[in-house]
Amino acid sequence: MRTAVRIVKMRRSLLQIVDQPSEPLERKDAQRNRERILAAARKLLGDRPMADICMDALADEAGVGKGTLYRRFKDRSSLCMALLEDSTRELQDATIKGLGLPRDTAPEERLAAFINALVCFTMTNAALLGEARAWATDRTAQLMHPAHSWIIYEITRLLQLCGQPAKESELLSHWIFTTLDPHVFIWQLSQGFDREQIGKSVQGFIMRGIRHSS
Repeated sequence: MRTAVRIVKMRRSLLQIVDQPSEPLERKDAQRNRERILAAARKLLGDRPMADICMDALADEAGVGKGTLYRRFKDRSSLCMALLEDSTRELQDATIKGLGLPRDTAPEERLAAFINALVCFTMTNAALLGEARAWATDRTAQLMHPAHSWIIYEITRLLQLCGQPAKESELLSHWIFTTLDPHVFIWQLSQGFDREQIGKSVQGFIMRGIRHSS
């Protein structure tokens, strides 16, 4: 019961990420500065990794002061997470719409489809996800990030629909998430494995583990 209550509360807060403004609302000038910084970061990332971007150069490119930059983003990790927001919203929107599955799709198939969507998301955004982890000054803060919390919530919800005990579903969801390591995906792609091959392998590994734990 306690787990279920925590998940419901989590879901209400996470709906803010998808299609509602954050609270409190940003001032218009603060919002403009944020968009300038993100646009400048995307431009600089076109020809160099995050590790090679000087924060002073980023501030100059964005046309903002260094103080403004550091008020918006305390480190490169938080900047990477902000750059991932559009892709995360796309994943959330597709998930809410059912990932293209019929309404009567079995829970296990829905879970497999969501795992596949997570694998595709991780491979597509592996560089930024890897940078976000590498530059994090507080590793536990990332575990509390709304995007991470939403993923854990969704896996937990689907596990419970598949018949997993409520008490263990959330714990299991964290272990499932740890298999989606962007650094491993980057290495596998560099070794000649193709995206579809990696996706099927990860999905099969996770689903076999879930069936075995039931």
